[in-house]
Amino acid sequence: KLYDEIKKVCGNLKLSEADTADSSSDKRIVISIYGGSGSGKTTIAAALQQYFLNDNTACYVLTGDNYPHRIPMRNNESGEDGLRGYLGTPKEIDFDRINKELSEFKEGKDIIEIKHMGREDGDISYDETDFTGIKVLILEWTHGGSEYLKGVDIPVFLESSPEETKARRIKRGRDENAASPFICRVVELEQEKLDLQSKNARIVVGKVYEQ
Repeated sequence: KLYDEIKKVCGNLKLSEADTADSSSDKRIVISIYGGSGSGKTTIAAALQQYFLNDNTACYVLTGDNYPHRIPMRNNESGEDGLRGYLGTPKEIDFDRINKELSEFKEGKDIIEIKHMGREDGDISYDETDFTGIKVLILEWTHGGSEYLKGVDIPVFLESSPEETKARRIKRGRDENAASPFICRVVELEQEKLDLQSKNARIVVGKVYEQ
């Protein structure tokens, strides 16, 4: 159902390599799958990628680990206001870098340097990724509906709640402190950001897609 809806939003845009007679076949599209931890981003992104491939449309999934900083432990000491001003902002995430990568993709560049970031600056690394023939780029990332993010054609928001996020993090063993007061507060503050980002979505995925 979600794939069909995305195709509707794409309208008459032809993305398949088979459409070489139409100049629109050269166009590239960026889809953002975003939502809280455990909301199904990875699963849905992988499924969408397969549907596009089944339609002979080359598709690449760029996961959240490719570009944002993770929450450094020092933010545990900065208090709630510090966390609220950090999560999902340019202080946490190198939006300029992400936007540059998306811009290069949409401009048709085939070899793009992707930045990988961990908890601290020393964890940063880079690699060159070949996007030759790729027509659809799927961002699978919590803050993919952010006002700081530029170049997304179809933002898709996955609804979830802090309670659901907490339960999923514990079930998945996401981290040893999944149920700690600090992590729970981070999830709640993150949800505040997501509630704002949900307004930027072209498609909202609710429980109807969980059947």
